[in-house]
Amino acid sequence: MESKLPTLLQKDVCPVLVLALVYILAGLWGTNLALPPGFSTPVFPASGIALAAVMWRGYRIWPGILIGSLCMNTWISHSNVPEFSLVSFLPIGISIGLGASGEALLGAYLFRRFSISNNPLEQVKSVLIFLIVSGLLSSIVSASVGTVSLCLGGLEGWNNFSRIWLTWWLGDAMGIWLFAPLVLIFTQPSSQTPKPAFIIEGIFLAVIIYFFARIVFAGSLGTNSYPLLFVTYPLLIWAIFRFEQAGAVLSVLIFSVVAILETVKGNNPFTQNMSPDESLLLLQTFMSIVSFTSLVLVSSLSERKQLEKSLKQYTKDLENSVESGTSQLEETSLQLLKSKRFLETLVGNLPGMVYRCMNDKDWTLEYVSEGCYDLTGYTSEDFLNQKITFGKNIVHPEEQERVWIEVQKALKKRHSFQLVYRILTAEKELKWVWEQGLGVFSQNGELETLEGFIVDITQQKNSESKLHFYADQLKRSNQDLEEFAFLASHDLQEPLRKIITFGDRMREKDVSLNEEASDYLSRMQKSAWRMSNYIRDLLEYSRAAQQPKNYERVSLKKIVTQVIEDLDDQIKMGNATIHLQELPTLEVDPVQFPNAIQNLISNSLKYHREGVSPVINITSSFCYTTKTCQIKVSDNGIGIEEKYFRKIFKPFERLHGRSTFEGSGIGLAICEKIIRRHNGEVTVQKNQPHGTTFTITLPIK
Repeated sequence: MESKLPTLLQKDVCPVLVLALVYILAGLWGTNLALPPGFSTPVFPASGIALAAVMWRGYRIWPGILIGSLCMNTWISHSNVPEFSLVSFLPIGISIGLGASGEALLGAYLFRRFSISNNPLEQVKSVLIFLIVSGLLSSIVSASVGTVSLCLGGLEGWNNFSRIWLTWWLGDAMGIWLFAPLVLIFTQPSSQTPKPAFIIEGIFLAVIIYFFARIVFAGSLGTNSYPLLFVTYPLLIWAIFRFEQAGAVLSVLIFSVVAILETVKGNNPFTQNMSPDESLLLLQTFMSIVSFTSLVLVSSLSERKQLEKSLKQYTKDLENSVESGTSQLEETSLQLLKSKRFLETLVGNLPGMVYRCMNDKDWTLEYVSEGCYDLTGYTSEDFLNQKITFGKNIVHPEEQERVWIEVQKALKKRHSFQLVYRILTAEKELKWVWEQGLGVFSQNGELETLEGFIVDITQQKNSESKLHFYADQLKRSNQDLEEFAFLASHDLQEPLRKIITFGDRMREKDVSLNEEASDYLSRMQKSAWRMSNYIRDLLEYSRAAQQPKNYERVSLKKIVTQVIEDLDDQIKMGNATIHLQELPTLEVDPVQFPNAIQNLISNSLKYHREGVSPVINITSSFCYTTKTCQIKVSDNGIGIEEKYFRKIFKPFERLHGRSTFEGSGIGLAICEKIIRRHNGEVTVQKNQPHGTTFTITLPIK
């Protein structure tokens, strides 16, 4: 609170008190000019100062007007009324002060309401609004309230109401006209410092104006009986054209003050053979005309200079724009030339022909690039001179109707068209071409032309035919291999089963086998079992890529749970622990995907460290940037060296001997093939300090 008090005093209280003091001094000086001395005066400077203060500092300064008016009128009443009573006069003084405050507030509001400028002398419109609205209309408030207050308070009689009201009204209006512009001009910040010569000229002009005012109004040279009012106008014009707003306001003020002072003394031409009321009315009329004419003239001059300044700036901007536009035009022309040369080079090097043609069955060409010769064997002149037509002579007869129909369908929908068809060259060579074109329409929707390009795809067509042939051959070969694999597995499994079965029968019936013979028999049966497992795994590996894709939304947690149940015996045998977290629901093959999971978990159970129970963690995570899901199977087993990370996914690749870990070495290969069929990948990394983590990455559909 203490820190805000100095700011409050400086911002609000001090300006109010300063305005009250200035209002008192200006008001006392103005009332001394009354005819006869009293409450009404031909010019009341305080009204102009009050209006300028509100326009400059804002509406919050109005209490200064009320205080100043109350104090000033109290002093005047105390001096002029013999039986003065402060208690009786206080309501009258407050009423007159409120009228003066209302005059200033209304004048400032009306000017801001109807004018687009804060300076009343910048434009002719602003001057007229200031003189009529802020001067004449707002003065009615103070004159009406003040005159009624004086008559009601008994300080003036009602028979003098019209005379007092008219003098008060015109006096306040003249005070606003003469002193408000003066205050506003000298309170505005100036961007330029006047030169000494200019200041000297201004002082000299002020002296000349005062001297001539004395001649005209005081009769200093014995000229009081001559009508020399016209002498004032050349000096006013000099002040206006040389010193603009300040010169106009000061010169009018000097003439008006001298005229008022001499009128009070009775020396003015306006006092000759006239009553005081007539003299006062003529004096106010003269000051009104001079003030009105001067303010309108200076605002017109100011507005003209502003227009000249704007026109000069506009001309400068226009010259800069023309210069810049000329430079840009030259640069644009150069760029267009480069673009044209580039386009010609580009079109000339295209492997085909660029065209513009009419929409007729002849495809009459209006433009064609030089590439037409390599494509058709005809030159561009042959087409443009109508020696040959593209529609009838180039397009294969069997393709002409189809090409026409497809182009018209595209034009009807205003789409581009892409066609593949056959053509006949000048040597009657058959070629396949690919064409892309587009209809060019006018603003009213009419088709103007067709534009596009045509390239030779004969080689691609031939390659495509060969590709189809080889694809059919490969498909038949795969079918034959699948049938062979199935038959081979079935036929090879049969003798292996017999070897194993007959070996078991030999053990059952012939107990006289020695130890060496029994060992040979065991090795033979184990080899047969391994061969049987190899054949079965090989068949499963071949079928992993041949089975049709049948994706369904399946809960991965449900799949993994079922796999764990299937491996229950192996889990119990190894005293393994499996930690399963929440897994998502994805679109996978419900037949193949469980095999991939089972292979990974089986590997973790199989390749454990001796004397250490397997611990397996199965987790999942999402990557919203790549829109993929990752399923990780981590264990604490023997681990895999980094140099074998790619090798383990190849069929029949083993990192350990059969005596240490059983298996065919094809499980991870089957797993990788299944994951690749799901558009995913499986990777491996080494855990620290022990074990391996296999990561399956699948796209989220």
